[in-house]
Amino acid sequence: MKIVDPVQDIVLPTCVAGSTGAAFGAVLAAVRAQSVPAYMISTGLNWTMMSGTFFSLRAGGLQFHSASQPSLGYRIGTSALSGMASGALMNAIARGRTGLLNATVVYGTVGAFGQYAADVISATRDNLIEANRDKQRKPGSWVVRKLRELNPVRTLSDEEFFQRIKSEIEDLDKQIKLADEEIELAKAELLSSKPAAR
Repeated sequence: MKIVDPVQDIVLPTCVAGSTGAAFGAVLAAVRAQSVPAYMISTGLNWTMMSGTFFSLRAGGLQFHSASQPSLGYRIGTSALSGMASGALMNAIARGRTGLLNATVVYGTVGAFGQYAADVISATRDNLIEANRDKQRKPGSWVVRKLRELNPVRTLSDEEFFQRIKSEIEDLDKQIKLADEEIELAKAELLSSKPAAR
């Protein structure tokens, strides 16, 4: 039996739909030059009630499927039936029998196509993630390998690092000794040239 997470499968999508409805209501009110708060509240509540009903029915249908992962056809069928029931219920509350068949067909179709689109997007995303993992696992092309070989920057081990530091210190010591010798020679030349100038 599939365990439905109420927060992830019902509450979160309902809140997103309600927020989207409120934003849509604000845009609609601005276009029609009407009261923005009134439209926001009205469309936000409508979208919240519709999506809450839809996602609750859909989660209930998926909860009682025998397999832990329902097939694509089952998910599409459940979403279509949930859309039909939600559309019929909301239409009956708002308009009575007028347009009941149209609402049932339209919202059932929207539910089915929405589920199909969500599954296609999810599968495409999973395939892209897996392809990127495969690329990271495989060694690069010969161009990438050649560039890595030619790259002068590489990670040194601790021993190599200490050896490099030690050789640089020895080079600096030699340069300091040479500089000291040159200073001593320059001093000697200065001292030898001063008495001759007097």
